[in-house]
Amino acid sequence: MNVLRRLIETVDGGTTCVLATVVQVHGSAPRRQGARLLLSANGTREGTVGGGEVEAEVLASARTMLTGGPNARTLEMATNCGGTVTVMLEKFGPHRRLLIIGAGHVGAALAIAGARAGYRVTVASPTVAEAGIVDMRPAAQKRLYYLQPKPFQELDRWLDTFRPTWEARLDTLEAFLQEMQGKAKKPGSPEVRRSKT
Repeated sequence: MNVLRRLIETVDGGTTCVLATVVQVHGSAPRRQGARLLLSANGTREGTVGGGEVEAEVLASARTMLTGGPNARTLEMATNCGGTVTVMLEKFGPHRRLLIIGAGHVGAALAIAGARAGYRVTVASPTVAEAGIVDMRPAAQKRLYYLQPKPFQELDRWLDTFRPTWEARLDTLEAFLQEMQGKAKKPGSPEVRRSKT
């Protein structure tokens, strides 16, 4: 269970990793079906699939996957104990991110499609989003920011300064949106909300 917990922590922390799982064992082998090994792109690892030559081959394949190889593969190997093991390797990475400015009918449809495609969706709009965005249920995280017109104009000017490198600055953008939503609150104005799924 520790390996799966570490997998979630690693991906949530923004690091790509490969999970190796023993899916089949015939004859004598150092580990049973269900044994797991996690290798992160930063070189850290958790768990084991048996040690020795089996683990060395699994680690070599996992490193290849981390440097651009396939997202999944299966290895069948003979063990020194006289049996065979089949190990499935799967690559996991952080959610891709999608920024949507405006929550009209096009923005709402794009937000829903992006979340269903596995993106972490951020929506910023000067109007209350359509119910479809609020009710998105895919596993991908979403963030909704409702801004009054003046902060929204400031957002547009702010985006102009970062357009060439905005993909690398989404965390900074989110901090800006949080700041702007605070400025947008006025007595009698709709509550500014942030939600995650």
